[in-house]
Amino acid sequence: MKKSVVTCFCLISVVALSLFFLNSPLYAVSGNVAVIDSLNGDENGGAYPTTTSGPTGNFTAFTFTTMPVANINAANLGAYDTVLLNMQSSGINCDSNSLTASQKTDLVNFVSAGGKLIIYDSECSAVDYSWVPYPFTTNNPGATGATGTLSVVENTDLASSVTSSPKFIDASLMATGTDAVGDMNVMVTRDAHWCLSMSGTNVNAVKGPVQTYAALGSGLIIWNGLDIDYMDTSTSPDSSDAEGNIAKVWLQELQATGATLPTSTCTPVVPVQPPQNVPTMTEWGLIIFMFLAGLGSIYYLKRQKRVEK
Repeated sequence: MKKSVVTCFCLISVVALSLFFLNSPLYAVSGNVAVIDSLNGDENGGAYPTTTSGPTGNFTAFTFTTMPVANINAANLGAYDTVLLNMQSSGINCDSNSLTASQKTDLVNFVSAGGKLIIYDSECSAVDYSWVPYPFTTNNPGATGATGTLSVVENTDLASSVTSSPKFIDASLMATGTDAVGDMNVMVTRDAHWCLSMSGTNVNAVKGPVQTYAALGSGLIIWNGLDIDYMDTSTSPDSSDAEGNIAKVWLQELQATGATLPTSTCTPVVPVQPPQNVPTMTEWGLIIFMFLAGLGSIYYLKRQKRVEK
């Protein structure tokens, strides 16, 4: 009897653990990065995410491979844990229609299965993100060379406002020392699935999210609207340097995983409305009220009759 109970308990434990791991997010750590369609941006100036970081070699932990748009499919994506979707590259040219419907589906499925998708759309005039599971639109000022204001909203592995943190990003220095913020694209229409990492105001005086992230299935999506033309392929990530902050943001996007980000307890890009203290009446409350009102009416009528006599 005892042996049967122990055996049964062990089987239940195995099944429970199996279900736990099958349903637990994978959140792959970046190592093999597919760059679509190139690191260089061809529309309105620059988009050159660093891959070497000069003498410091911070990016040597990652392997970057260019994937032409025509090669995007489930089989090819399966060889990578991270995809950089550079919307400004010549193969996409800020046009989501450069991707076929099946390629968009393959990218979404790649994330759901545990991959990481990082989207950069620096200086694109407009991008259609209706194909993304959590659609959004942006305000895009274009290449003006302007400055703006920026702040870190959440202290996470993506960015931190704490100067002693290894993840510290000097948002003020980046905003005043480069055009990364003045020319940034700002998320305007939003979905509550997106978590807010950094927010700022661009040259159009539009304020809102500029770096956001969201869990999707077992994977992670990061959107970054900062203008990155002050960064090139050898810029060292350094929070004490204006352009170095841009490179550090990029590095920390590669290093971050869904397991280390508060995807379920984050600050959503859509403000949570406080509950309205307006009293409501349930059906039972209404029944009780009508019953008591009826009793009161009967009592009043009887009393009136007695007074009349």
